[in-house]
Amino acid sequence: MIKNMDMYVLGIDPGLDGAIALLDLDGELHDVIDMPLHTTGKRANGNPKRQVDDAKVRDILFNWMNDDILLGAIERVQSAPGGGATSMFTFGEGFGLVKGVMRGLNIPYEQITPAKWKTHYQLGRDKGTSLDVARQMWPHFSDSFKFKKNDGRAEAALIGLYAATEFYQS
Repeated sequence: MIKNMDMYVLGIDPGLDGAIALLDLDGELHDVIDMPLHTTGKRANGNPKRQVDDAKVRDILFNWMNDDILLGAIERVQSAPGGGATSMFTFGEGFGLVKGVMRGLNIPYEQITPAKWKTHYQLGRDKGTSLDVARQMWPHFSDSFKFKKNDGRAEAALIGLYAATEFYQS
């Protein structure tokens, strides 16, 4: 593996409960941030409509651009049987917004399916397992992976680690 600590990859779980992680090529996690969101009104049931905040994503990535980002690895998820049309549209919209921000900042990216990166780490559908692996990999970030709701952080970090390992091994 390349031993240059000034080169980084992003791991991105683009869902509303997702996150963005910054890792160096040795797999060291430097930061992980929940996917920034904003509300766009209310749903019929009174709950707020949430959407990925592309301006905040841009600001986060722009601030990290002082570091040399080689690649953004974004999870490419497809619709699931029984998934609601509205939730799939919202997910697709967030996925597109994140890709657009990376393209606008000239950050090259790869789309990585869950089957690829989860198989690599021998993970199943249980998101709790991703949290367990992330806690073991990065114990100094264990507070970031403390709760079940932090699974997006764990998955973003693992997606980034997969990209660093798969694309930048020597």
